[in-house]
Amino acid sequence: MSYLVRFQSNILGILVLIILHLFVKLSTIKTFSKKLIKLMIYAVAASLIVEPFSWILDERQFTGAFILNHVFNFLLYLLAPVLAGLFMSYLDYRIYRNPSRVYEKRFYQQMTLISVMILLVNLWIPIYYSIDPVTNHYDGSGPIKWFHYVMVLGFYAYMLYFLHQVKDKLSKNEILMFMLLFILPVIGMIISIFEPTFHLGWSSLVIGLLGIYVFLETTPSEEDVLTKVYNRKSFESYVEYLEDSKIPYGLLILDLNGFKNINDQYGHQKGDEVLTQFSGLLRQVFLEDGFVARLGGDEFAVILMEDEPEVPLHMKELKRKLQELEDPVMRGISFSYGYESKTALKSMREMYRKADQNMYQYKALYRKERKDSREEQEESENTWI
Repeated sequence: MSYLVRFQSNILGILVLIILHLFVKLSTIKTFSKKLIKLMIYAVAASLIVEPFSWILDERQFTGAFILNHVFNFLLYLLAPVLAGLFMSYLDYRIYRNPSRVYEKRFYQQMTLISVMILLVNLWIPIYYSIDPVTNHYDGSGPIKWFHYVMVLGFYAYMLYFLHQVKDKLSKNEILMFMLLFILPVIGMIISIFEPTFHLGWSSLVIGLLGIYVFLETTPSEEDVLTKVYNRKSFESYVEYLEDSKIPYGLLILDLNGFKNINDQYGHQKGDEVLTQFSGLLRQVFLEDGFVARLGGDEFAVILMEDEPEVPLHMKELKRKLQELEDPVMRGISFSYGYESKTALKSMREMYRKADQNMYQYKALYRKERKDSREEQEESENTWI
């Protein structure tokens, strides 16, 4: 019971992380930044679990206790540079929006590799810590233990310097959240140096992660202001995530036919209503199978995750829903579309170009049919006269 009281902040932190993980997992938009958030959640959760066990196992006498004591203390030292590297990876991505750059930097885990080598040496030559094989007592007064703190604190200092260098590329909210994320573990680490029984260092990271997710990952900017479907930025972030994760998908581009005429004839307010209603129908049609976004103007995109998407059936359903509306203007709406599926050889730019070409071929056919229809009507009227 005393350990539950002693590590109650760890227990509370784990519960918060479980809830946070559910929010990230259930989020509609899958992005590389949320992938990094999940990795940070796993690493912080691991640290909150490992820390109590490193204390509980101290001086315990049972079969395997000595090995377990080594394992948990090894992991505890290792998780600090792992987390620092993940925090730096998240900052890097928020600035440059380039997953390839983060991969090239190896998620900034160079310090982790150094720590692994030192900790492996420590198993034979106690330079960080030692564990008595008889009493199973942990002694953290290794001759170069200071190097661990200098290395980790130095990396956090570098992150703050890097944040200062790129501050013009970030919003005030982003700068504040990153400072919170970087400074909290530093404060916790400094406190633990002078008061080892005060367990706040790891649990303080939960506050930083929660702030990052709430203020940077769940913002209204994901939605298009007018239509309430996802905006172009969200669309690009989601595609980036799919490309990075090697997940197959299809791209459907839609464009309203003659939308300018609606604005000219009925006014821009009516045009906005048309866009809003059309977006709502798209959401209904692709509720389970697609990610709907407005790219701009009267152009929409749908990312389809079906193995063999039945695009013509979806389009038929969309047309049917338009005809069921009471508004005569909406019933008169038609649209052009183009679809292209992802293959290993196609880049996103190539997919978009192909889908766009297919859509404009459809639009050209629509215009030709309209022209032929008008000519037939004029010919009929002339014949009647």
